[in-house]
Amino acid sequence: MTLAVNIAINFIGRFLSIGLLLLFLPLFLNLLGPEEYGLLTIYALLQLVLSVLESGISTTVNKNIAALTNSGENFQEQATILRTYELIIALIAIFLLSLSPLIGNLSSKHWLEGVSLSPEIISLSVTLMTVSIAIRLPSLVYLSTLLGLQLHLYPNIIQMVSVIFRTLIAYFYMKHNNSGVETYFYIAIFDSIFVLLCSAFFAWKKIRFSFLQAKHNFSIITRELHFISLVALNTIVTTFTTQLDRLILSFSVPLNIIGIYGAAATLSGGIVSISYPIAVAAFPRLTQLSANNNISELKITYLQLFRLVSLLLTPICMTIFFFSDTIVYVYFQNPEQSELLTKILSWLSIFALCSTFIPLVTVLAQSTGRVKELSYFNMAFLLFLTLFLLPTSILGTVSTVAFIMAFCYFLFSMLLVGYMSAIIFDAKILISVFKEMLVFPFFILCLGTTVLLIFPDFKDSLIASASFLLISYAIAVALNIQVAHSFMKRIRVHIKNK
Repeated sequence: MTLAVNIAINFIGRFLSIGLLLLFLPLFLNLLGPEEYGLLTIYALLQLVLSVLESGISTTVNKNIAALTNSGENFQEQATILRTYELIIALIAIFLLSLSPLIGNLSSKHWLEGVSLSPEIISLSVTLMTVSIAIRLPSLVYLSTLLGLQLHLYPNIIQMVSVIFRTLIAYFYMKHNNSGVETYFYIAIFDSIFVLLCSAFFAWKKIRFSFLQAKHNFSIITRELHFISLVALNTIVTTFTTQLDRLILSFSVPLNIIGIYGAAATLSGGIVSISYPIAVAAFPRLTQLSANNNISELKITYLQLFRLVSLLLTPICMTIFFFSDTIVYVYFQNPEQSELLTKILSWLSIFALCSTFIPLVTVLAQSTGRVKELSYFNMAFLLFLTLFLLPTSILGTVSTVAFIMAFCYFLFSMLLVGYMSAIIFDAKILISVFKEMLVFPFFILCLGTTVLLIFPDFKDSLIASASFLLISYAIAVALNIQVAHSFMKRIRVHIKNK
C-alpha cells in the first residue's frame, strides 16, 4: 500500500476510535463522577507508563519487518524476527502479571488518595488495570509486524473493534446495573484478550510462514541491542514527559481533581493522537527512503508531513483555546466542574498543538538512525519540565500546571524540530520547516484574537465557535490548494526548460 493510502486508513481508524472515546467521555464523567473517573485517568496513565517495559521492541520489529518487505521473499527471516521478539515480550508480560497484586496494594496505600472510594476498591481497580495491560502488551509486537508489512488496515480494524467493545459494553452495562468502576476494568481484561488473539492471528497469517516451524534467534537482539536501547530510552523519556503533569498531580491531589484534569487531558490528548496515524504510516516510508539514501525525497516527504499536521490540527486547537467556555458547557454538561475544566482545557489545547509535531521528528530520527541525539534532547527537556512542574504542583493550582505544560512544550517543540532537522538534513531546511510549522497557526491566532477583541460576546457563542472552526479549515484548504498549484507550476516550468 502507498503512503497516502496508509495515512488515509490510519486516519479513518483513529478518527472513529477517538471520536467514540470523546463521545463517551462526558457520559462516563457524569455516570461515574470525578473521583471514579479519576481511576480511568490512572488507567490511561498506567497504560503508557507500563508500556515502557516493551520500549524499543515494537519499533525494532516494525523497522526490521519493513526493511525486509521490499527485499524479496524473506518470509523465513520475518518469521524469525517475530518469533524472537514474541518470546521476549511474553516473558515481560508474565513478569508484569505476577506483580499486579503488589502494584494494586502499594497504589492504595502509598499513591492514590480517595475521597469517598475505599482503599480496597482502589487496590482492586489498579490490580485489574495491571492485569489488562500485561495481557495486552504482546499485541504491540504483532501490531508492529502488520505495520512493518504496511498492512495498516488490520491494526486499525482491531483497534476500532476494541474501542467499540470496551466503551459501549462498559458504559451500558455499568449504567444498567448501577455497578462500580471496577466493572470497567473487568471488561478491559476481556478486551485485551481479544486484541492479543486477533493481532497474533493476523500477524502470523500475513508473514506467510508456518507458526509451528518458525524458530527464534536471539542473536538478532544482540545485533539490534544498541538501537533497541536508544529507542527504549527515548520512549521512556517521551512517555514520562507527556504524562508528567498527571503523574505528579496523582501524588499531590485527590482522585476527584485527577478526574477533572484527566477529562480535559483526554480531550486534548485526542487531538494530539490525530497526528500519530501520520507518523505511524510515514515511518516505513521514511525508513525506505533513508535506506536508499534518497535524501531529496526524504526532505520533501518530511516537509509535506509538517504541512499536513499544521493545516489539519491548528483549527481544532485554536477553536478550543478561544472558545473553551462554550465547548466545556456544551460538551460536558457539568456546571459544577465547568470553571476548572475551562481553565485547564484552554491551556492544554496549546499543549496539544505543540505536541502534534513531535511524533514527526521522532519517526524521522528513528528512520535515519539519529535516535541517540533525540534521546539526549528529550532527557534534557524531562529534567527541565520536572524542575518547573514539581514546585508548581505543590504551590500552584492544576490550571497553572496546564499553563506550564503549554509554555514548556512550545519551547520544546521549537527547539527539538530545529535541532533534529538541522543535524539530519542541514540548517537551510529550518526556514522551510518553521514556515510549515508556525505561519498558519500564527495567522489563525491573530485572526481569533482580532475577532474576540472586536466582538467579545462571540466567546460564549456556539455558532461563533463553529463558524471560526469552519473558516479556519476553509483557509487551510485554500492554502493547500495554493501550495499544490505552486508545486504544479514549478513542474511545468521544469518540463518546459527541459
